[in-house]
Amino acid sequence: MKILAIVMLVIAGLAGLVAYRISVEYARTPQPLPEASEQEEVAPTTLVVVALQPLAANVQIRRDDVALTPVTIAPAHYFANVDDVVGRVPLVDIDAGAPVTPRYFRDANVLARIIPAGSKAMSLQIDEVVAVGGFVRPGDTVDVLVFLRGSGTQDAQARYLLRSALVLGYEERVIDRPEGVDESSSTRRQRIRTAVVAVPEADVTRVMLGANLGELRLALHGQAATDEGGQTTGLPLAPDAVKAVADQTADVITREELIGIDKKTPATERRVRPPVYVYRANELESVRP
Repeated sequence: MKILAIVMLVIAGLAGLVAYRISVEYARTPQPLPEASEQEEVAPTTLVVVALQPLAANVQIRRDDVALTPVTIAPAHYFANVDDVVGRVPLVDIDAGAPVTPRYFRDANVLARIIPAGSKAMSLQIDEVVAVGGFVRPGDTVDVLVFLRGSGTQDAQARYLLRSALVLGYEERVIDRPEGVDESSSTRRQRIRTAVVAVPEADVTRVMLGANLGELRLALHGQAATDEGGQTTGLPLAPDAVKAVADQTADVITREELIGIDKKTPATERRVRPPVYVYRANELESVRP
């Protein structure tokens, strides 16, 4: 039994020695690098206009303030061209490195782009009768007339308020009767329209005053008249022509002129000379010179 135990111990010692030698050799041998099983995925990028420095609100953007920069996550709406941003004015501050998006700018007003130079867009509240039966459309040329009712000693008048006005917009809105009020002839729905016309800056206050004092009518120009009227030279008018145009704006007709009644002229005072008395004997005669 003792001999068997000694043999087992010797075998165990040899096995341990062999295992140690193998582990040392394995540790000293350089291990090859593991081969990449799959390549790293490259995230797609998008070229977006980005602010290179903080941009202040209400300050025009310069070309040096922005640049095209690749970003991995692009906003829903962005600019891909620097020229689309240069010269524009943001409404709010833009942080450095932030993509420049359309939300930083004011939306373009289509109506403001078509207003002629030297004119203002002015809205006139009208109805179907005023608006030539509802046939007025944007782009038409109309004359704006005003009817002033007579009061007291003043006669009723109809006059040109504005000539050859360009219609910029024409929309319809409906005014409903208040809730709880029965629909009658006085509270029935009224169909109201708003016409936006181009008014010269010098006539804005006059048109506003006339619109509040009287009733407006629109007189639509024919297509041929509109085409001929659009061919202008753009040269200054002669003094005689300016006076002729000024006389046209005062084209007024009163109620008496319309129905053919002559205007009453004030009576002129006639001075009567005193008589001259002549005595003839016992008679007294008066002689008027």
